Amino acid sequence: MLPSSVIKEALDEKVQLIEAERGQKVGKKEKQTIKEEITQQLLPKAFSRNSRLYAYINVTDQFIVVNSSSANKAENLLSFMRQCLGTLPVLPFKPEGDLMATMTLWVQKDQLPAPFEFAQDIELKALDEEAAVAKLKNHNVTEEEVQLHISNGKFVTKLGLVWSEKSKFVLNEEAVIKQIKFLDIVKEQTEDVPNEDKLAKFDADYAIMTGELNQLILELEKVIV
Repeated sequence: MLPSSVIKEALDEKVQLIEAERGQKVGKKEKQTIKEEITQQLLPKAFSRNSRLYAYINVTDQFIVVNSSSANKAENLLSFMRQCLGTLPVLPFKPEGDLMATMTLWVQKDQLPAPFEFAQDIELKALDEEAAVAKLKNHNVTEEEVQLHISNGKFVTKLGLVWSEKSKFVLNEEAVIKQIKFLDIVKEQTEDVPNEDKLAKFDADYAIMTGELNQLILELEKVIV
């Protein structure tokens, strides 16, 4: 980590010193050269920032789940896997139909396929040049206010959903699952594992989580494809 503000501060000090000695302005090209020299001098003092990204492979149903809503981070992880395996012929999941239109129809008709229920988060966006956006939280998504947005030409781009009373999440127009939260009925399954045994707790939580996610993804796929 080498913040640009640190480089800028060091550059300003160096330029001021040179200009005071010479009595004239430092040119743009020379300033760029000085900036590059300062960057090289500061790099050995920079900090490294480590991050960890979890994923799992469902061999049976042939999909990979990456714990990130960022397409770039997910692709970086898959690239590392390709380097290790030599090949990894996978593509991001894409529904066959227009998911934005599908979610809008669910809300408009107040008809959501089982076992899903509406949560209280929704985002709607107009497709005209102005691209007006309406974001509603802790709000009944089937109320008149939301219907009015749809009547005015907005489409649902993010929709909060509850699955089988086990988890709640936000589904976006690209079929990305965001802000997933497992509910008490799932959390209770690992209550007998002592928190002090962190490795066992992690293993238990991860096993439960992946099992529930597998079911959620398969059932979600049925209603959006």
